[in-house]
Amino acid sequence: FRRVLFRSGFNFLKNLQGGVVEWSTGTGKTVIASALLKYHWDLDNFDLALFVVKSHNTINTQRSLERLVGIDSTVIKGNKKRRKALYEQVGSEKSVAVLNYEKFRVDTDQLQEIIGGKRVFIIWDEMPTKLKNRTSQMYKGVVQCLYTTPPPRVDSNSTRAELRQYMLSATPIENDPEDFFNC
Repeated sequence: FRRVLFRSGFNFLKNLQGGVVEWSTGTGKTVIASALLKYHWDLDNFDLALFVVKSHNTINTQRSLERLVGIDSTVIKGNKKRRKALYEQVGSEKSVAVLNYEKFRVDTDQLQEIIGGKRVFIIWDEMPTKLKNRTSQMYKGVVQCLYTTPPPRVDSNSTRAELRQYMLSATPIENDPEDFFNC
């Protein structure tokens, strides 16, 4: 059953500009996200991929990408000077960066710079738990990095980059539909 669910989900999502993988904990959200990343990597559909996770999950995500699909990634961490060097590295070539949500709040300028004008692939892991509030500094940082106009005017004409985005969540949409809408 799990294999059929995975294959159906992957085939449905692979050619969309974005989508939601809303599966229970332990059902393979990271696996499908890694497979989507590898699929678009092989087709050369992006210049920069961002795998955005909760703070405690960056290294595990990096290891999963290597183990599951053989893709090397760079974890954005360290002090401001170190992070700036890592942003320059991932911004200069086709690459995958693993970072936490807080980086959109504290490193907004660097992220805007590496995202601007590129084809960007983003995986948002557990997005409804991190970006459900439109008034938070983190939410505003994401919007500032990805779009040239603030909400509610955000649309496909206001993006800084060509975006392909997938949201992963184990939170049922019926728990709070407004959280999903905000995402």
